Amino acid sequence: MEIKAPYTTFGKTRNVPLKIFKNGNLVEDCTEWDEDYWIETGECWYGLSSRSFKDKLIRVIERDVWIKSKDI
Repeated sequence: MEIKAPYTTFGKTRNVPLKIFKNGNLVEDCTEWDEDYWIETGECWYGLSSRSFKDKLIRVIERDVWIKSKDI
């Protein structure tokens, strides 16, 4: 079962699937995170390797997925 959580941007809140990464690796079945990271384009994925994200749980919200998700 896919776990979802709300994310608000552009004045809209939508339920988006949780994708949480730590040190560039997807963490399965995780429901807590330290920071959100918005992915606008494919190049944005490189940002997960930033020093500021080292050893943190980062929730990734992909623009395309957010757009297709339902409003709450």
